[in-house]
Amino acid sequence: MEENSDISIRKADESDIEFLFNLRNRPDVFKYFKSPRKVEYDEHVKWITPIINNQRPEVYLYVILCNNERVGQVRFDLLDKTAEISISVLLDYRGKGIADSALKQGIDIMKEKGIEKVSAEVEKENLNSIKFFKRVGFNEIKENKEYRIFEYNLK
Repeated sequence: MEENSDISIRKADESDIEFLFNLRNRPDVFKYFKSPRKVEYDEHVKWITPIINNQRPEVYLYVILCNNERVGQVRFDLLDKTAEISISVLLDYRGKGIADSALKQGIDIMKEKGIEKVSAEVEKENLNSIKFFKRVGFNEIKENKEYRIFEYNLK
């Protein structure tokens, strides 16, 4: 990635529905989801429409942009003062610092909203995500049969 690449996040809107559908249905993306399967377009639209129309205030969904091109998504699901993060970047853009920048920007937004902690529940076999969350300062707090749980304190 060029040093002067512009990485930003913005709230997802109606124009992102198809991009997010295609991203979500990539096998390299959904294989580590809690529901690791392709979804039908109608199912995706039914899920995403209330989010982009602000009818699910507990979900913040952002599109990651690199030089104004959509390259991923970052989502925060709120529960009290904790936000669980989900982040996905297109394969060709991984390993270039994009997720780091998007995460930092998302965390700054969560801080502004009074969130005290960001958590990540990572499937044990998802070694790249485990390395990522450790590298960006998340602490592993527990492990169960399927997942490793990480937290980042914002206070």
